[in-house]
Amino acid sequence: MNHLKKLIVFAMLVFIISNPVFAQDQAIDTVKIQRKSRWIRKKYSKYPTTLANRLVRNYNDDASKVIAISYWISKNIKYDVKALQNGSYFRKTSNEVLKSKKAMCGEYAILFNDMCESVGVYSERVDGYTKGFDLFPEDHLYRAEHSWSVVDIQNRWELMDLTWAAGYLLPRKQYVEKILWVLFTRPYDIKWKFKKQYNEDWLYVPPEKMITSHFPEINPFQLLNEPVKIEDFIAGKIDFDHRFSIQDNAPKLEMFCNKNKVNRLRYIAVNGHELNPFNHRIKGINYYRIADELSYRYYDEEHDKLRINDDQMNQLVVYWEESVDMISASIDDNNHEYDVYNARSEKWEDDLNLFNKQHKELIRSRTRGNSKEIRTISRIESKNESISDQAANTQGRISKPTISRTRRPSEKKSNDALAVIMIDRADSIAKVNGGLIAQKDSLMDVYDETLQQELLALEKTLHQEHKKNKDYLRKQVNGRLMNFSWIHFGDYFIEKPWYQAPLKYADSLNNVHIDSYLTTMYDNQKEWAVLMKAYYKNYKEILKYIKKAKKSSQVDRSEDALFDHNKAQSENEWSRYQEQVAVYI
Repeated sequence: MNHLKKLIVFAMLVFIISNPVFAQDQAIDTVKIQRKSRWIRKKYSKYPTTLANRLVRNYNDDASKVIAISYWISKNIKYDVKALQNGSYFRKTSNEVLKSKKAMCGEYAILFNDMCESVGVYSERVDGYTKGFDLFPEDHLYRAEHSWSVVDIQNRWELMDLTWAAGYLLPRKQYVEKILWVLFTRPYDIKWKFKKQYNEDWLYVPPEKMITSHFPEINPFQLLNEPVKIEDFIAGKIDFDHRFSIQDNAPKLEMFCNKNKVNRLRYIAVNGHELNPFNHRIKGINYYRIADELSYRYYDEEHDKLRINDDQMNQLVVYWEESVDMISASIDDNNHEYDVYNARSEKWEDDLNLFNKQHKELIRSRTRGNSKEIRTISRIESKNESISDQAANTQGRISKPTISRTRRPSEKKSNDALAVIMIDRADSIAKVNGGLIAQKDSLMDVYDETLQQELLALEKTLHQEHKKNKDYLRKQVNGRLMNFSWIHFGDYFIEKPWYQAPLKYADSLNNVHIDSYLTTMYDNQKEWAVLMKAYYKNYKEILKYIKKAKKSSQVDRSEDALFDHNKAQSENEWSRYQEQVAVYI
C-alpha cells in the first residue's frame, strides 16, 4: 500500500514538472494580482510605459505581468461609443487613450501591445471578423471591423479580447424618440451606451472557442492545426473532430511575427484575400501601405525625388495600380452590400405584410365563425322559446279530453269484434309513441347538463387562449415598435408561429366541439318538434280508438282506465319534455 502511494505522488510530481503552464498557474495568485492592479494613482497612469512598469513592478514572470495589464485595461478603459456612432476612423494614440479613458477595439489592442512591449512581453494586435445579429448564412464579410490580441506568455500563445472583457453595449432608452416613432412613425437613430462589466471569459480564450465568434484576417492567428474556412464561420458549422490548438508551437505565427513591415503587409494582403475573396479592402489598403512604405524608402529628400531603378519602379506601380483596383472593388462591395440589405429589408416588409394579411384572415375567419355561432345560439334560444310555448299549449290540450260521457251501445248494436280491433289499434299506436319518446330522449340526452358544463369550460378555455394570444401579440408588436422595429431578428417575428399555432388550435376546438355542438343541437331541435308533434297526433288517435272501443261493445274492457292511463302518461311525457327543453333556454 505504501508503495502504491509513493507511485501516485511520484506520478503527480512528474506531471506538474513536465507541464510548466500547470505549475505556473499553481504559483500565481490571480485574485491578488488583480486586486493590486485595479487602483493605480493618476500620476502613474498617464503614459503606457510608466503605467505598465508600475503595474508589474513586483512580478518577474510574463503570466503575472499579462494578468496585471489586461485586468487594469479591462477595468479602467471604457468603450468609445461616441466614436463608434460618429463613424470615426481616427485612431487615438495610447497616450490619448489613457488620458480619455476611452478606446475603440483597435485602440484597446494597441494599448495592450504598448504596455506589454514596455515590460518585455511580446503581443500582437489581431484584426478580424465577428458576427452580428444581422449576419445571415448566405451573407459575405466584406471587411474586418474588430480587433483583439494574442500574447506570447513563456512560449505559449494566448488569445484575449480586452474590448469584450471590459463590458458590452446597451441601447439607450430614448423614451421620447420611441413614443414619436410609435405615434407618428418618426424614425430615429439608436443611441448606445457602454455597460462596464468585467468578463474574464474573454481573457485566455481557447482557440477552439475563440474561432466560433472571432475570425482573424489571416490563418496563423486562429492557432488551430486545421484552419477554419470563413464560409463555415459565417454558417456556424465548425467541425472540431480533427482540429486542436497549437498554442505551444505555432511556427506559422512565429514566421509571421518575424517578418519585416513590407513582408507583413504583403502576407496580410495576399493571405487575407485568399482566405476571404470578398474582402477586396484588405488587399487594397495593405498594397497601398506597401507602396507608401516603399516610396518613403526610395525618397531622396535632399533632391526631392525617388532614387529607384526600373524594376523597383515597376514593382511600385504594380502595388499602386493593384491598390486602386482593390479599393474600387471595395467601394463596389459597399454598394452591393447596401443593395443586398435594402432588398432584404424590402423582402422582409413584403413578407411581413403577407403574413399579417394571413393573420388578419385567420382572425376574420374566426370572427365569422363566432358570428355564426352567435346566430345559431340566437336561433336555438328562439326555437326553444317557441317549443316551450307549444309544449305548454299542448300540455293544456292534453288534459281536456274525457271518456266519462261516452256511452256503451245497446245489446242489439254491440259489436265485440270491432271493440277488440279498436283496442288493438290503440295499443299499436301507443307502442309507436313509446318509440318516438325513446328517439326524442336519445337526441336530448346527448345534451345533458354535464356536457353543457364541459362545453362551457371549453368555451372559457378558448376565451383565455384568444385573450392570451391577443395580449402576447400586442406585447410583441408594441415591443417591436419600441425596440428596433426596423431591424429584422429572424422569420420568427414575421411568420409569428407563436401567434398562428394557438389561434389555429382554438379555432379547431371551436369547429370540432362548439360549432358542431351548436349546429347539431339546432338541427335536432327541429327533430324534437317533429317527433313530439307526431306523438301528440298519435295521442289523439289513441284516445279516439279507446272511445270507439267503448262505444262499440257492452262488454267492459277497462276502456276508462286505459283512457286515463294514456292521458296521464302523455301529460307526464309533455311535462318532462318541457323540463328537457328548459335546460337549453
